[in-house]
Amino acid sequence: EQTLETQLQDTQAKLTKLNATMTTTPKKKDTNNETVFSKAKEQELTQALQKVQDLDSQLQNMTSIKRQLEQEVKDITHELQNATSTMNDLQVKETKLEESLTTISKLEEELKSNTKSKQDLQTSLTNTQDQLKDATA
Repeated sequence: EQTLETQLQDTQAKLTKLNATMTTTPKKKDTNNETVFSKAKEQELTQALQKVQDLDSQLQNMTSIKRQLEQEVKDITHELQNATSTMNDLQVKETKLEESLTTISKLEEELKSNTKSKQDLQTSLTNTQDQLKDATA
């Protein structure tokens, strides 16, 4: 894009110079008393004008493409930010889930321990009842 702008400026400068040359170049009169410009200068001026138009068109196309690419970069950046946010949310949920699983495991161990204690107490109670029966018999 920068190169095209430079080329466009150079060509516009040449065009201005040629235009100045043509206005200061002595004019010839043809047989019909019409003013005739130097054909070479006129052709050079026409070519320079066409080049300016071509470069301007290229510059406009490249500017349009640049805008499209910039918009795509913005869109992708936005999608990336959303994905990062979602990933962070999932990591927080994963951490909470791991904490919940750890708590469940601890509660299961405590339940097993309480169940064993209950069984031990039940056995002790049965033994005590048996001893009480034997003592009263």
